[in-house]
Amino acid sequence: MKLSMLEIISIVQTVVQIVFAYVAIMGLSVWKKQFKGNQDHNLARSLLNNLYKYRVALFAVRNPLTGDEYPVFSEKELKIMMPGDKNYRKYQYIYKQRWQKVQDLRVQLDELMLEAMALWPGLLLEDKMKKIYFLEKKLWIELTQFIENQNPQTEGKIKYDNAIIYDSWDEKDLFRIKVETIIEEINNLLCPKLIL
Repeated sequence: MKLSMLEIISIVQTVVQIVFAYVAIMGLSVWKKQFKGNQDHNLARSLLNNLYKYRVALFAVRNPLTGDEYPVFSEKELKIMMPGDKNYRKYQYIYKQRWQKVQDLRVQLDELMLEAMALWPGLLLEDKMKKIYFLEKKLWIELTQFIENQNPQTEGKIKYDNAIIYDSWDEKDLFRIKVETIIEEINNLLCPKLIL
């Protein structure tokens, strides 16, 4: 059985089409994997970057006050202030400025976390973030109680924990250790998602 030239060309074209289809499918598969890898990498990088900024902002809240942070009161404001008001308002102003940075970063982290929970449902990332947010809340409560104690109109003293409010800058600072430990755990979860 001899094949005509037209039949040979037809068979060759069919084989070429099958090869091209196979190459296209394989290329699409590789592209999907690469796209998923890039998506994971970008999200993990953004999460870690914002988490590190959040940590810096959280620790900055606990830093000693510096003179350049103090509010400037007008003469009129100073005249109507009751004794002790200046100190109270100073603390309110400074800690409000510091806390705003924490809250701005928290909003960004929350947005990224929604995406991470959708892409990586079994990663347990949400549990780790809840732990760090619990520490944030604890700092906020202690700080609020401290500031309220500065209010000259507050009757009685409210207990607060200096060890949470102020950073001791050493390896015994339990608040710092807890935050660093949780961030390290999150880092360990996200690093495999990075393309290095």
